[in-house]
Amino acid sequence: MHHIGETFSKRYLFSAERIKAVAEVLGDTNPWHHDDEAAATSRFGGLIAAAGHSTGVFVSVIAEHTTRETDALGLRFTHKLKRAVPAGLDAIMTWRVVGMEPVRRLGGDVLRLEGLMTDDDGHVYIEGTCDVLVMPRAVRDAEPGGIG
Repeated sequence: MHHIGETFSKRYLFSAERIKAVAEVLGDTNPWHHDDEAAATSRFGGLIAAAGHSTGVFVSVIAEHTTRETDALGLRFTHKLKRAVPAGLDAIMTWRVVGMEPVRRLGGDVLRLEGLMTDDDGHVYIEGTCDVLVMPRAVRDAEPGGIG
């Protein structure tokens, strides 16, 4: 299924339109996510993505990759926000499998991943780790919604 050393990446453009729309859906009222004028006078000089937006996109890359051939559930995530994510950032999100442990009672393997969100110049915007349970598609929980 998956192996230590496996690496996967995806690009995502944080357009001003996406930043505003996602902040609205999230209910994040910080004007630096909605108001061009307020954001222009901030320390960042323009719109920035809400943390829920940037971290959500960052971890969604894991789901996209791990659910291609297996079922998967995120178990634990950590994020270190290193820089504000500005409008116009064409981010590169890269994750690497650094550990794997079979967990019989959960019916699969728990993968430990480390990831970065960067730009083309190598500036780091987010650092993260994740534990994700991956299971063969035939394995289903005995209890609805239960993972252990």
